[in-house]
Amino acid sequence: ASLPAGSQSRYAHLYGGEPGIDPYTRAVSDIYQDLFDEGSFIGKGIYDVDAFELALKGRFPDNRILSHDLLEGCYARAGLLSDVQLYEEYPARYRADVNRRYRWIRGDWQLAGWLLPRVPGPDNGRRLKNPLSALSRWKLFDNLRRSLVPVALILLLVVGWTRTESAWLSTLAVLGVLLLPPALVSLLDLLRKPIDMRLGQHLSAAIQATGQRFFRVGFVLATLPHE
Repeated sequence: ASLPAGSQSRYAHLYGGEPGIDPYTRAVSDIYQDLFDEGSFIGKGIYDVDAFELALKGRFPDNRILSHDLLEGCYARAGLLSDVQLYEEYPARYRADVNRRYRWIRGDWQLAGWLLPRVPGPDNGRRLKNPLSALSRWKLFDNLRRSLVPVALILLLVVGWTRTESAWLSTLAVLGVLLLPPALVSLLDLLRKPIDMRLGQHLSAAIQATGQRFFRVGFVLATLPHE
């Protein structure tokens, strides 16, 4: 996030990470790149225009695809680029962030047809053989799975509270899903002390980052019904 964006609101400060530091430049590994020699196009990158056009010409129905970047990367292929800096503003308010994610999720579900053997073509009503690999289809499916996580957590709570005698078990499961990832990240952060940083500075930064992560978990839990 850009420096002005990081200080414009508490929400941007909470979710925007460290202002002035581009998270893309910190990415030293990507599981798809490492295991399958293929990254994911996320709408930001450097590409050869002619090759891009050649790979995508005549592939999609016009003006019918909202989340185009991942699908374009599935057709044209993409690789991880970790040393290019890009700054952008993070949404300053929860409502703006929710509206943005709503558009993303809506676009992801529009791509559900590309999980089938035949996909929409450039002509209305005409369907073509799906050329996507199993890995590309998994990427599309994984976005759909991710969009259903809030619904699944709420259902787990409701069923646990109304249909079972062990309501604490479902509550503990939901809390574990939300708390375990930041707890593990905080532990690793604490153990990985930079060589050029004093111990006191490292502990202070680690504690501050840990507090911010768990504050985000509390906010996610509070907004879970709305999500």
